[in-house]
Amino acid sequence: MFHLDEESLERLVKKDESTFHIFYNNSVKIFFRYIKSKAYISEAQTQDLVSELYVKIWNNLPNYKKDHSFETRCWTILRNMMTDNFRKTKEESLSEYESSEHYFEDDIISKIAELVA
Repeated sequence: MFHLDEESLERLVKKDESTFHIFYNNSVKIFFRYIKSKAYISEAQTQDLVSELYVKIWNNLPNYKKDHSFETRCWTILRNMMTDNFRKTKEESLSEYESSEHYFEDDIISKIAELVA
């Protein structure tokens, strides 16, 4: 995994860009591999999730409480994002299925009407 010493964590919480860059370099492959192993999504979608993850981590740095594990917080953010992504994709897939189902039903009805006429 990745681990930050106390001094690096303090700099990171203060949004020190160089420390964030080091954190990114030490963790990006780990997060990327985790997403690829748990979610059946495209490379582009995985890259989008990883990018969004780092934006969320960066934006939430001021809210970080030192009595909690920073690593656990990052994993929690990622898992929540993956759950949200799954729900969103599932809803999109269902709506696509439902619209294609109506098209199929309409097609059958028109073909039956042609045969009866």
